[in-house]
Amino acid sequence: MDRAGLMKEYDDAKKIAEMLASTNLYIMMKGELADALATQIISPWSISDERSEELDSLKYADYLKTREWQEIRYFMREVFARCSCCNSTKSLDVHHNCYPTRGTERPIDLTLLCRKCHAKIHGRSTRR
Repeated sequence: MDRAGLMKEYDDAKKIAEMLASTNLYIMMKGELADALATQIISPWSISDERSEELDSLKYADYLKTREWQEIRYFMREVFARCSCCNSTKSLDVHHNCYPTRGTERPIDLTLLCRKCHAKIHGRSTRR
């Protein structure tokens, strides 16, 4: 797909995600329906089997520095744009719900959280 096609797909996905976020519909859905919808919003990124194996072999901290993760992170922050717990739009992190999909994460695998809610999920204090 060319760049114009990708941008149109991105714009369409963003419109759908904004609609879902505004109704909290995405957050309320569970199971196969949410998974099916999530794969429609953002298809898994296309990477080669070799690159997938390479990403799987990295330590998690190193994976977070890869181009693949940076693109997925940017996309999630742009599309969902608010914390799924408190609706904050400040200091957003992308939290992995599961880890076996490195490089091909889908929205069902990720949750956008503000730094404060992310720390709570991991049982960390936000005070420094």
